[in-house]
Amino acid sequence: MSYDLMVFDAEQAPRELEIFSDWYDDQSEWAEEHDYDDPSVTTDKLRLFFMELINDFPPMNGPFAKELDDDTLADICVGKVVVYVGFAWSQSEPAFEKMFSLAKKYSLGFLNASSERGEVWFPNTQGELEICFELSDIT
Repeated sequence: MSYDLMVFDAEQAPRELEIFSDWYDDQSEWAEEHDYDDPSVTTDKLRLFFMELINDFPPMNGPFAKELDDDTLADICVGKVVVYVGFAWSQSEPAFEKMFSLAKKYSLGFLNASSERGEVWFPNTQGELEICFELSDIT
């Protein structure tokens, strides 16, 4: 089991809880017709995010994969409007900090998929990330 976080294009994601939950389920089916390890398939902001993230957390697969044997390697899945990353649990704190700061830098949405609550952040008008809802609120 991994520590999973996701960033997404906040302009293309729904901001209502139940609609977002369905959208997230669709995104995580990995049914788009492309390889999920190539950042060329995603938006400019998500591509910039990816390129900066891999400086600290190199991908296990794809054109930027590194042949390392340490716990900084990340399982990165790149969709058209999302980047979903699985980290080693030992990297949970630095991974959260890095992804959250990059999400803010690039005005992306952020989901803590490994949290019991499933907090979903969107950028506000001042560029800060704020929790809009928690996936655990779906009844």
